[in-house]
Amino acid sequence: MAPETLHLTNLRTARETAWRLSPQTHCSPRSGGGGRGCRSLRQRRIRPVGGETRRGIASEVGFSLIEMMVVAAIVGVMFVMAIPMIVTAANGFRLSGAARGIAAQLALARLRAAANFTQSRLNLNTTAGTYEIDLCTTKNTATGGCTTFTQDPNSGTQYLPSGVIFGTPATFAVPGQSGQTSAYTQTTPIVFNSRGIPIDSTISPTGNDAIYLCNAAGQFSEVHYYAITVYASGKVTMFKWQSSTSTWLEM
Repeated sequence: MAPETLHLTNLRTARETAWRLSPQTHCSPRSGGGGRGCRSLRQRRIRPVGGETRRGIASEVGFSLIEMMVVAAIVGVMFVMAIPMIVTAANGFRLSGAARGIAAQLALARLRAAANFTQSRLNLNTTAGTYEIDLCTTKNTATGGCTTFTQDPNSGTQYLPSGVIFGTPATFAVPGQSGQTSAYTQTTPIVFNSRGIPIDSTISPTGNDAIYLCNAAGQFSEVHYYAITVYASGKVTMFKWQSSTSTWLEM
């Protein structure tokens, strides 16, 4: 190969290598040198997704500080507006959950009485807001009643949730007995005989047992009531007071 031809080949190879390694410019190896025919990589022809070809510089997209502050303010206002609804819903869930918990404990006390062939009771402490299942350990053989109750070790003491209290309603229709009105008081304790039937202090079957729960003052715009009753058959039923219609709704 002639020296002139070898020199031109080496020069072309050097230009191609420099063009590949250069991160800043796009120079055609066929350009005449001196920077002619070179263009910045940012100014290369770009083919967008739509298929059109355009020449331009890539733009940077983002949000300004003012836009971010406006969005944060809107989110904050919406959160503040939602807080009362969230608190009201949480208080309602606590109240209904407490009523269901007592209903479950009444059903369990009934089962304990039948399983142990003895009397059992659900004893309330309306001041402390607690309740527990007690089993009869000493029976009065003369009257058939129980003289000594001991706490069931398998259940323990149960506590009402925060904001829920044992509350007696005003003169309402008796739960489950529409058409009658009376001042219905808390029944504590509720006692079951060995057959799982609720009994009163004279050891006679009764269907007048009821436990009332309500929310503490200030949690709702009005006081909400739940009632848990025990029919003479032993069936445990839960009611919710409907202030709009002044009736009890069975749950």
